Amino acid sequence: PSRNQLNYREQINNTYSAVGPTQNGGRTRAVVFDVRYNGTTNKVIMAGGITGGLFRSTDGGATWNFVSPENDIRSISCIVQDPRPGFQDTWYAGTGGEITGSSTGYPNIYFVPGYGIFKSIDNGATWSKLSSTIAGDQTPPTGSTLVDNAFDMVFRLAVNPGNGDVYAALLNRVSRSTNGGSTWSTVLNSTSSQYYVGMITDVAINNNGSRIYASISGRNLTRAKVGVFASTTGALNSWNRIAGGTGGSADSVAGWKGYDNTIDPNLGFTVGYEKIILAPVPSNSNLLYVMYNYGVNTTSINVQDADLFKADLTSYDNTNANTVAWSNLSTNLSALRNGTTAAPLNTQGGYDMYLAVHPTNANLIIAGGTNLYRSTNGFTTPGAVKFIGGYSSSTYTDPNVASHPDQHYVAFDPSSPNRMVAASDGGLYKTEDVTATTVAWDLFNSQYQTIQYYHVAIDPETGSQAYAGGAQDNATTYRDANALLGAALTDPNDHYILIGGDGGAAGITKKNGLGKQYLFGASQSGSLYRMQLFPTNPYNPNNPYNLTAIKPNNTATDNRQFITYFHLDPDNTNNLYFVSNDSIWRTTSSTTVNSSTWTAMTGVGATLTSGSGIYALETTRGTYSASSNLFIGTDNSKLYRLADPANAAAATAPVDITPGTIDAGAVITDIAVNPRNQDTLMFVCSNYGVQSIWWTGNATSATPTWQSVEGNISLPSVRSCAIVVTSTGVEYYVGTSIGLYSTSIINSTSTVWANEGSGMIKTAVVNSLALRTSDNTLLVGTHGNGMFVTNIGNVATGVNDPIINDKNFVQAVWPTVISNTVNIRKGNLNNIKKLDIRLYSSNGQLLLKRQDGYQDLSIDVSRLAAGSYFISISSGDNKYRTVQQLMKPR
Repeated sequence: PSRNQLNYREQINNTYSAVGPTQNGGRTRAVVFDVRYNGTTNKVIMAGGITGGLFRSTDGGATWNFVSPENDIRSISCIVQDPRPGFQDTWYAGTGGEITGSSTGYPNIYFVPGYGIFKSIDNGATWSKLSSTIAGDQTPPTGSTLVDNAFDMVFRLAVNPGNGDVYAALLNRVSRSTNGGSTWSTVLNSTSSQYYVGMITDVAINNNGSRIYASISGRNLTRAKVGVFASTTGALNSWNRIAGGTGGSADSVAGWKGYDNTIDPNLGFTVGYEKIILAPVPSNSNLLYVMYNYGVNTTSINVQDADLFKADLTSYDNTNANTVAWSNLSTNLSALRNGTTAAPLNTQGGYDMYLAVHPTNANLIIAGGTNLYRSTNGFTTPGAVKFIGGYSSSTYTDPNVASHPDQHYVAFDPSSPNRMVAASDGGLYKTEDVTATTVAWDLFNSQYQTIQYYHVAIDPETGSQAYAGGAQDNATTYRDANALLGAALTDPNDHYILIGGDGGAAGITKKNGLGKQYLFGASQSGSLYRMQLFPTNPYNPNNPYNLTAIKPNNTATDNRQFITYFHLDPDNTNNLYFVSNDSIWRTTSSTTVNSSTWTAMTGVGATLTSGSGIYALETTRGTYSASSNLFIGTDNSKLYRLADPANAAAATAPVDITPGTIDAGAVITDIAVNPRNQDTLMFVCSNYGVQSIWWTGNATSATPTWQSVEGNISLPSVRSCAIVVTSTGVEYYVGTSIGLYSTSIINSTSTVWANEGSGMIKTAVVNSLALRTSDNTLLVGTHGNGMFVTNIGNVATGVNDPIINDKNFVQAVWPTVISNTVNIRKGNLNNIKKLDIRLYSSNGQLLLKRQDGYQDLSIDVSRLAAGSYFISISSGDNKYRTVQQLMKPR
């Protein structure tokens, strides 16, 4: 590399420690027992988080180990094992595959993209990507714009138990490999769809490999290729439709919803079948259960949005769909919830939707939506259907309070088939007896670190290891390192799960004069809570953590983001700012505020574009003063600055300081301010295809000068950022969809970012960063692998201590072995006006003193005698200093 390249290739490379949660998991769509599992000599189970990667247990689920390739994608959608004797050490794992309800790109794209298929040949211990699934002719389907490869969305994998052929359900197609994944060919496909939900497919194989089933969503534009198909060979042109045909035709089924790919502009999709899932009966090669979701005009979880059918193919001649015997079981897809009220299965538009049949009992069927349903007679009568998991009701409450809503998958223990593991938004949980009158569940998540955080917060007290975060469908979690909520938890990285629902922003106050500390958390759609951490007396068993709802009154019910957002000033924790779309409420009394004592910052709402949303707030770090600022980032490419935000008149309008060349539609999701100099500011935009990282050195000026600094990481989504000042320089961090990156040198479009950490954090989706400046502890919140922390330390102490050797101040001093001149290359700090340059002998004698403008310079040193020297270059305000040793040879 050239000299300039070397100058810009400095790595920070901190050491990061995982800090949980270790006993509660996040959204999981795949869990599989080894077919040889016997509970003694073989206790292997595989599982995968939808953004957390692959995990393996060798002790029957007592603990889990992260086994994903650290430098690869984490979006595990499905896992399958080759069931043939002699081949059972071979596994496959698909990526992507989640379209509806995804939180991963929030507030942007709403699905989880993948990148190919992984394969293991050592029983899941190590994995590698099948090159055939990321190259070659695997072109994306017509109509797709957010994926560039058919294997970016792998909905399901299946291995034929007869011959080992591997089938992959992809966007708009089913592909097959007859050679263990070396090559693939499309065997069933549709040509186009205007909606991604029209491209969802599924594939399944009966117990002896004699029949392969596939499905294509009823929202697809290609009418001839929607519905359920069957084949005896799986080859191209061998598939016959057995359900989903035009009404009255041989391949139609009585009671099956009509084909309908239209969309209602107000209500979403009209009623018509959509995503279809397939469940062959393991104990009967001729039976198949089919469930699909359909559009409904409500989002209520108490309204059925799925139908269930059973197909008996005993008499099927493999050609005429009329020879398939179908039963419509849809009216039985509900269970008593409260007294005599039946609650139907609801899939939330196909987001949580699964169907499974017991390995040995063809009549015991498990259906998953928001809740788990069990039928003991194949859903033939409503009286045999019961709730067995999910939300509590008067008819079912999990005795161990471990079950979690939103079901995605179940797996049965091969050695004890009544033992079942369920995968949900809460990770994994197991029951020892799925046939029990009241099914009891246990958490199954030890070291299965897959929680998906939106935001995290760090205890501002120096040295504390208490952390909080708002997580997808896992509420607000709190790592109680100081045992403020009770006795210390057995695992120090275990977290309390508080408040409930979908978490959002989080914040922890400093201790007040009475030693009290408070936690702020949220649940979806604008709910905000304060909880007293210490002391909790007087103890109230009905509200053990003194939880108080404090959402401001007069926030319109239709004017809140789903993920509740607020900003607690981390250095002045009395100051709290609450967001409701394009409006902000403030309080300077966070520990006592109630719903009616907030101040609406009307000037913000009046200034922002109607309909825009605020997704990023940051305040000047350090002790609050009249010169402090609040910086505001929106989802319509705007950045604003508001002076003295705690005291400014409510009607004060923020100043637009947006870069002039920012891309239209850029979504600003995080802002970072230099803790010692608020003129240095960075913000990031999380959507793809935009300039994602912006930096300025004069953020408080009327028109800041901006640089786009994404450099070598222009492809990923950039979600979060932090600026850390040490005694030796400034470090910049950005959280992306492919890991945490850092640089110590801002160099416009040539900025080089380096990936931080190793192992589980390496390519994790980093959604949030929280910095405690008193000891430079950086908390990293990932969307799929929980929390990590690093202590950077090396704090710059004292108000007047300059930042040493920051490459943004002075990029280079050369040569270090001098002859006649020494050169200084200036950095790019816009607020620096003057340089103070001093040259010292090795014994500290001042030999030269010079002041100059902030520019590139050459200094004459021809008269110096041979020897060792030091040159010191300081900014006029003494905030920065660069020191370089020089040597003049004889």
